[in-house]
Amino acid sequence: MAWLTSSEATFNGMPVFAFWPFAHAAMLLWGLGAAIPILIHLWSRRKYREVTWAAMEFLLAALKKNSRRMRIEQLILLAVRTLVLVMLALAMADPLLSDLPAFVSGSGRGGSTHFVLVIDGSFSMAAKDGEPSRFELSRQLATQLVRESSQGDGFTLVLMAEPPRVVIAEPAFDPNDVIEEIESLAVRHTAADLSSTLVAVDRLVREATEQQPRLTQTTVCFFTDLGHNTWEAVLSPDVQEQLGRLAERASLAMFDAGKPAAGNVAVTQLVSSESLVTFGRPVQFTAELRNFGEAAVSKSEVQLFVDGQPVEKQTVTIPAGEATSVVFSHRFDTSGEHEVEVRSADDALNVDNHRWLSVPVRESIRVLCIDGKPDASRYVALALEPRRNEQARVRVDQRPETALLETDLMQYDCVVLCNVGRFGRDEARTLLRYLKNGGGLITFLGDNVQPASYNEQLLRMDMATSPAAKPTDATINLPEPAEQQVARVLPARIETLQSGGPFLFDPLEYRHPIVEP
Repeated sequence: MAWLTSSEATFNGMPVFAFWPFAHAAMLLWGLGAAIPILIHLWSRRKYREVTWAAMEFLLAALKKNSRRMRIEQLILLAVRTLVLVMLALAMADPLLSDLPAFVSGSGRGGSTHFVLVIDGSFSMAAKDGEPSRFELSRQLATQLVRESSQGDGFTLVLMAEPPRVVIAEPAFDPNDVIEEIESLAVRHTAADLSSTLVAVDRLVREATEQQPRLTQTTVCFFTDLGHNTWEAVLSPDVQEQLGRLAERASLAMFDAGKPAAGNVAVTQLVSSESLVTFGRPVQFTAELRNFGEAAVSKSEVQLFVDGQPVEKQTVTIPAGEATSVVFSHRFDTSGEHEVEVRSADDALNVDNHRWLSVPVRESIRVLCIDGKPDASRYVALALEPRRNEQARVRVDQRPETALLETDLMQYDCVVLCNVGRFGRDEARTLLRYLKNGGGLITFLGDNVQPASYNEQLLRMDMATSPAAKPTDATINLPEPAEQQVARVLPARIETLQSGGPFLFDPLEYRHPIVEP
């Protein structure tokens, strides 16, 4: 049986176990149980009284032949029992073999490493300069690093986006679990905030250093395409200071997943010509396409989709580095919410080839005219709804002043006040609540208006005294910041009203097409 001598079990005068870290060192106390088989063995070695007996002489002669073999077997059995208990205690203490010094473990690196994997999740990483995409290549590189790591290395994972997302917050030591998290990542349709990412990484490094002392080394690995929009922040003194502090605690490594820039056309804007859309009337949608490449793009196909169905197609030419506009026209046949999408032809980066717009289509625009005097809103109603029929785009209801408190204003898109004389506190609160919920308000002054009442009730109103909407199961009323405690119904103070008129148009002999006979 070979034993490790004291000279072999030391290094520079210190025992090897002084260099051997354990995850649960207290469990080594169970190793004292190895003394139990030894004590039992010693206890069983009792002295026997010798008795002379003729038959014993023959038995003693037989035992002498086998005594040496039996003694060796007993010692081996004792060693096995003791070793089982020692190994059980070591297993419970979780020895970190990879953390042994180089002279013991055979490796040139002492201690385990904490790898912080930072994968760029900005939308430019979806670019396919070939196969696979930049993001897929980054995931492959990160997976390869995890597979080739040493036993005992820990991993944390951060997706660099805006804002960044910490995927693995505490060091994980199972490579399969880390790889599973890496493969589940997806590109975000956002930019990447480098400064916020460095803050998150610095926090992970500090926490791992405090909570996992066995991770004696730290390496921060960035997997990115080095996009200008993300990495131009390095020029900022604040970001440079962050990188400097991080470099003091960890080694920094960069894995470039980008390639020379390829052509890219993006749909950068999509707007509607109408803020309020009604069915049965054409509406125009204007899309802006910008060429971010270094070469002109000719005969590029642009399509309009409504509710997922293609409805119109155009072909455009876009000079390098410039933008062009494409105008589509569409008429909705039904009311409700509709999805409008403009889609350009596929290129290296498809994620920005789309732009969506949610279009609420109404049967008509409802307007409530409040008369301060009988028939005060006659001309306003006539201008808004010249032809009163069921197909009118604008539907106008004329009501007296009492309708402000008697009518549910939220069923109207706009309220028009026509020469309303004065307002009470309840009416002012009703108008304020209507405006806060997205309603529109138009005020026409007249000879019936009392400026003092307008200024007192509508110009400044303490929202603390304004009753909130009645709470329902789907609403939560939260206190508003102090700077928002005062709201206005009117945009300006009303001073002295000057009467005049009537104001007439000069027909100029009816030469203009609008007024010609």
